[in-house]
Amino acid sequence: MDLTELWGLFIVLEMVLAGLVLFYVGFRLYKPNWRLSMPMAHKLNMPMGFLAGFLQGTFGISAPATLTFLNAIKFKRTEFIIIVSTFFMTMSLIQLPTLFYLGLMQAEHLVLGLLAVIPLMACMPVGAFILRRATPDLFDKVILVILVGVAIRLLWAI
Repeated sequence: MDLTELWGLFIVLEMVLAGLVLFYVGFRLYKPNWRLSMPMAHKLNMPMGFLAGFLQGTFGISAPATLTFLNAIKFKRTEFIIIVSTFFMTMSLIQLPTLFYLGLMQAEHLVLGLLAVIPLMACMPVGAFILRRATPDLFDKVILVILVGVAIRLLWAI
């Protein structure tokens, strides 16, 4: 397989992923009370974990699979935030040394990434303030909007 074929496969995978995310969002808007049962979620844990790891390693983005799966379970806000934060921190802790080893991460990239954390941390109290006043339904809709943004970003990259 040459580089052109590989790039074509990459584009197709991004389009399929974006389409699946948009389908899920449309489905959730059509059936807002639908939720993935906990027994089914337990059965899907391993395949979804594999998919998220594959997407993170291949595209550098696992949010479409992760957020879609966790949103489908309909965790409470605090549980959702803790699970998502832990998941992405774990993925970063695994990916960062790998990127350094492969020469894909330079010290300046790390410094810029750490500097980007400053406004993130500064705005966290604002987010917490808003979150305390948001209904669970509004929180769910915000996650769906984020998923649409992720899908648009996947399509925009093509």
